[in-house]
Amino acid sequence: MKLRFVRPFPTTQVAESLAKFKGVGVVETSTSYGGSMRGGNLLVEVRAALYDVPKRPLTTSFMAGLGGDAVTLKDFYWMAEILTNAVKAGRVGKTVYWAGLEQAVA
Repeated sequence: MKLRFVRPFPTTQVAESLAKFKGVGVVETSTSYGGSMRGGNLLVEVRAALYDVPKRPLTTSFMAGLGGDAVTLKDFYWMAEILTNAVKAGRVGKTVYWAGLEQAVA
């Protein structure tokens, strides 16, 4: 899913689209230093949209493409591996992962 706007946040549409998944990775291209999630702002909005969903998917944030950098296919495979492992484990390892800056898969 790719959001074209953030305000007003499409809460109902996001919840309906993402509720069917077991894990959701939010790719953030900007950060909010000092924010509650120590990463981007979009994860907070996505989690709030999914709050009332009976079977909420696991959610985590991936900081990628900061400063206009390209997000590579290797980065997407890395993100998919982290989400796959999180779903298998039944929990996410961290709230925020930094693509291109972390090597370990959690």
